[in-house]
Amino acid sequence: AVLIGIDDGLDALNLLETFVERYGKDAITVQVYNVVLASFSGEKYNSNGWHHAISLLQRMKRHGPQPNEQSFSYVLQSCAGSGQLKVALSLLDEVRQSSSMEMTSKLYLPLLKVCAKAGHSDVLWSLINTMKDDCIQITTMQLNLYLQSLAKAGLHIKALGVLRGMIKQSDPMQLPDLISFNTVLSACANSNDYEAAQALFDQMKGEVFDNIRPDVVSFNTLISCAPPQVGLDLIYEMRLTRRNREGVVVPTGVTFVNSIKQCREYVKEELDPDIRNDIFEIALSVLGLARNEKINLNMFVYSAAIWIAEAVGDSSFALQLLQELNRDTQESSSDDNRLRSAYGACYDGVISALSKDGLYREALALYHYEMQPLKLPSTRNTYKSIVHALDNANDEEVKNSQSKKAALLEGVLSRMTTSAKSVEVGGPLFEALIKLHGEEGSFKAAKMAFDSIIGPCDEPCLSAVLRVCSLTTPTHWKEAVLLTHSSDVVWGARGPGMIPTRALSYAVIACAKADQWKEALNLIDLYGIDLKYRRAAANLESRQRGLVSITAINSVIRACSRDLRPDVAVQILNDMQTKYNISPNETTYRLAIIACNHAEHRERRQRRNTSDASNPLEFQWWECSLSLLRRMREDEIRPSVQAYSSAVSSLEAAGQWQRAIGV
Repeated sequence: AVLIGIDDGLDALNLLETFVERYGKDAITVQVYNVVLASFSGEKYNSNGWHHAISLLQRMKRHGPQPNEQSFSYVLQSCAGSGQLKVALSLLDEVRQSSSMEMTSKLYLPLLKVCAKAGHSDVLWSLINTMKDDCIQITTMQLNLYLQSLAKAGLHIKALGVLRGMIKQSDPMQLPDLISFNTVLSACANSNDYEAAQALFDQMKGEVFDNIRPDVVSFNTLISCAPPQVGLDLIYEMRLTRRNREGVVVPTGVTFVNSIKQCREYVKEELDPDIRNDIFEIALSVLGLARNEKINLNMFVYSAAIWIAEAVGDSSFALQLLQELNRDTQESSSDDNRLRSAYGACYDGVISALSKDGLYREALALYHYEMQPLKLPSTRNTYKSIVHALDNANDEEVKNSQSKKAALLEGVLSRMTTSAKSVEVGGPLFEALIKLHGEEGSFKAAKMAFDSIIGPCDEPCLSAVLRVCSLTTPTHWKEAVLLTHSSDVVWGARGPGMIPTRALSYAVIACAKADQWKEALNLIDLYGIDLKYRRAAANLESRQRGLVSITAINSVIRACSRDLRPDVAVQILNDMQTKYNISPNETTYRLAIIACNHAEHRERRQRRNTSDASNPLEFQWWECSLSLLRRMREDEIRPSVQAYSSAVSSLEAAGQWQRAIGV
């Protein structure tokens, strides 16, 4: 009795040790141990409770009392619930091989539930077959769990086939019930197969089974995938069931939320403004029905209505709904995180609607004077909408002023919570703020905004600050290199030591602009993913990971030209396809030809200054420029006037006037 009152598994285990010391291990029954095992099978210990459960089970086996069916059931539940499915299956196999334990469905049930929740349909079906081998009666409950696993895995066609097999069953223990139909209906809805869901719903309405009729879950599920007008008709049908003595289906808040959400999905995909307005009218009708039903319009209903108003660009109606919510609701101070998130979503929808109309003052007022005092959680959408409101501001003075937009965003940044300053939440604001400071030419302010990020940065923010490094004059190439070296693991990166393509390109450009071409090539060698790894990757996106842009490579060639290193410039061009997986373009060839031209003019000056003119160079840069022109024609790249001019200039410097006329 004392142990049952303790929720913490470790406290229960410590108390068990106290009982053993005081009364002796022989006085402690298996039921007492089971209570401790049960404490480790709860949700609180889903991550590590299975270790303690397995240890306690082994102790019972060695020293007694011997575990019973309930003991193994709790341990299996603990292992499966913590994601240790292989350990649970191994333990189940051990129990099956034991002659002292009779196999029952109670031992399988924890594993079946976990597999159903995780969508492991193959493992679950294998367990059902094992139950058959153990002569355990398969019931509708186990088959429903199998249907749930198929629904979770998105296999709605297979779920329909299993349901048809259950309907044809002669065993009354395996006939489908309402849960079976609703589970398959949910599978069809989640796969967005409205036709299959409607056909199954019509079958439920038929008199195939006396005890199966669509309930509110059935209606809500079908509405979640039905076209807007069909959803409205279904709500009317639910209202008409009140005329019946039996089978009355009353709409709930979920009914109206699902219907309005479907309207929004159709509005987002529809381009015709007339059809969009028609769908919006349907959503308004649904909202009107919700009011007529005298349903408590909770935050979820308001949130759905606000977001459909946002989708059609009606910011005034969205703001009106928010004011109505604030007037009627008493949940703004609730400690329920789910309700607070829904409340925050309502504000996100209104701010997004205002941003589309350029009403940045109203959007900022909602954030500063309502969301912040109420301590509502801000989301990524919040800051993304605020940034868009400033970019789309109806005040041209603010819209075209980088400094004013930066000042307004700095005000938002000053009120952000610690959790909001992560890139997962505040990323859009940080990226915009860094870019604005960069366009003003203030690297220091951009770096301060970047340093305000708490936790690892993401690709957009890292790219933004590295872009600022490359744009300022002179470039902050040392800072770019330092940022690159310290950001080789970013939020959302697909592997260690990876710098995203865009960010690495900006760092390379910053170095190249400062004529630090050696440092630029070093960054590519360090953070450009090995070509063999890319070619072995399964998809195109993975094969292109770690590459720099053609603009970055061209900037390095330009730097080599300024540094009078045409040999390096030509070598980079030759290696681009094999080493960097990038095809050269007209700019690449032109810059290489310019480098050869500069080198040829340098050689001419040297020949003038030296007394020994009888020893011609073995390699002539004018020959290289002609060779590059020929390669451009072979690659079907049309040379620009500057490319031709540079080639002619190199020939002029070498005294090759006939070849110059030919060019």
